[in-house]
Amino acid sequence: MNCNESEDADHEKWHDVCAVSGGGDIQVLECDGRFIFATVENSKWRVFDARCPHHGTNLGFCEVRGAVVECPLHGWRFDLRDGRCTRFGTQDLTEFKTRIDASRVFAWW
Repeated sequence: MNCNESEDADHEKWHDVCAVSGGGDIQVLECDGRFIFATVENSKWRVFDARCPHHGTNLGFCEVRGAVVECPLHGWRFDLRDGRCTRFGTQDLTEFKTRIDASRVFAWW
């Protein structure tokens, strides 16, 4: 799934990630050439960069088991509900600022 961009005066901008849904599922999305993970719990949307913070491996192509994704390079594991690194690593996934507008989820990067 691709997204639509919302231009801003700075180099960073808001990206139209997906439609607001009921939640519970972790979505792996491609948005403006970047893979991301989007999740909602208790009406709170969170969007994470799908690149492993260790060496930048694209985790968007990795299998998500439950709420966990594992980097194939060195085995770092991440909980996609909150972006925490749960095995081996010391860095969490990058979380993007989010907002809801007109039943759409937007993320800032």
